[in-house]
Amino acid sequence: MTTDWTTLAEIAGEPRTRASVGYEDRAAELQELVGDSHAFLSGHLGTDFAPSVVVADARGWSLGGDEIPYGIPYASDNGFDLVIPADPAGNFLVDAYAEVGSRASAERFADLIAVHELGHLHAREMGLDVPQGWLVELVATYLSYCFLAEQRPADAEIWHRLAQARVDSVTPEHRSLETLDELYFGVGAENYIWYQDALTVMAVRVHAVLGIGFATALRATGIGPESSGPELLAAADRVFPGFEEWAAELRS
Repeated sequence: MTTDWTTLAEIAGEPRTRASVGYEDRAAELQELVGDSHAFLSGHLGTDFAPSVVVADARGWSLGGDEIPYGIPYASDNGFDLVIPADPAGNFLVDAYAEVGSRASAERFADLIAVHELGHLHAREMGLDVPQGWLVELVATYLSYCFLAEQRPADAEIWHRLAQARVDSVTPEHRSLETLDELYFGVGAENYIWYQDALTVMAVRVHAVLGIGFATALRATGIGPESSGPELLAAADRVFPGFEEWAAELRS
């Protein structure tokens, strides 16, 4: 854990967790969520690292030094910290998902993004070091959904239902995977959320057929940092036939 977080209170238990004052109980709940998902993914993927959880209020958020707006859970680029807002309402995604579900389910959805961020760390550690874009986001969501479907089915249902509802109700400006790869956050907040929802819906389809085997099979295709967009899509389609058809449907 970065030493910048040492002014926050340390919570007993694993994974190592720190929290802003007044949020110790919430931090303990998130510690359990991350700990359970980490144990599940490590056991299935053979990954071996120690994540850390930081539950920070708006003031404590800046201690990490990362240029991430307060409220958006994220995984640090140079370590294994998972940084989660102390108040879920501070995550602007709550308002977006409350439009298609209850406020409580939207807040839970926002907390579950921590498991998605943990998925990024596992993908990185298992050698799926592919260019930042649609595939790396899909794999992180897929890994998180594998855990939720197995051990937290009520959370898996919230994750899938709200994502599907937004896919069905939002008409984005950008739809192609190529555009997401090219612009990434540059597509704009609303459109970026839509992309994440579309990836979630596809990840659920993959999980229904392959379980957690998709990630290891994808790694075995030999894709890496130098792989082009068409190569990544072709590799995914070899593992799960239907990716190329899905990508074409998104563009239409």
